[in-house]
Amino acid sequence: FGYSAEECIGRTVDDIVHPDDRAAVQAGLEALRRSDIETPRAERRYVRKTGEVFWGMVTASALRDAAGAPPGHYLLQIIDIGPQKQAEAALSASEERWSHALQGSRQVVWDFHVPTGMVWVSPQWQELLGLPEEERVHHISQWLSKMHPDDRDRVAEATERVRSRGDAEFDAVYRLRHHVTGRWISVLSRGRVVERTADGSIQRMIGTIVDISREKEIEAQLAEVTERLQVAIEACPQIFDDIPDLLPFVIE
Repeated sequence: FGYSAEECIGRTVDDIVHPDDRAAVQAGLEALRRSDIETPRAERRYVRKTGEVFWGMVTASALRDAAGAPPGHYLLQIIDIGPQKQAEAALSASEERWSHALQGSRQVVWDFHVPTGMVWVSPQWQELLGLPEEERVHHISQWLSKMHPDDRDRVAEATERVRSRGDAEFDAVYRLRHHVTGRWISVLSRGRVVERTADGSIQRMIGTIVDISREKEIEAQLAEVTERLQVAIEACPQIFDDIPDLLPFVIE
């Protein structure tokens, strides 16, 4: 707290507790006096001699002269947890930024525990497939059950290769059924190994799922146009013989 031993004489708890936490501290000491609690433990704000406010973890004990007698003294142990609170705040801010980024990009994040087959997916999974909030994915089998039957075996084999061969990366395009409309959504799923066991076996992978349905639609349209053009060229090749000579005039 920054006080010398002489400066501590005569000071009370209120001298070191932040004004907004004084009532809670006094209530805790009163509960301790009544023996309602044994050793209260709480996070409170305290004030140093310089006026600096910091967070402390306090544990209080009552020292009684005799059984049943009111406590003669309180023993307070206060640990500075300022760095811990700062780390928690930084983590919270980082998670908030990450959450906003995911919402903006509409990407699903998945976390796959390879040995058990357990899977965690971010809330964007429900949004992507129109699923109710309570329907969660907990196992790889539930994930595979949402896939198009023509894609399921291929993705399952890719997943098994990760498990058996120890592939460091996972990359697959497949279709998922929308819960409400029933339409098939094309997605790109990519992941990387983030944790291995001591013997090198894959323990955990983290990756993303991105909706690429629009790109697949454009790809199909281009393929259709290309096919029609090819058929036309094969049917009437003489019509297209003069096209290179006409191009400069078309451009102008």
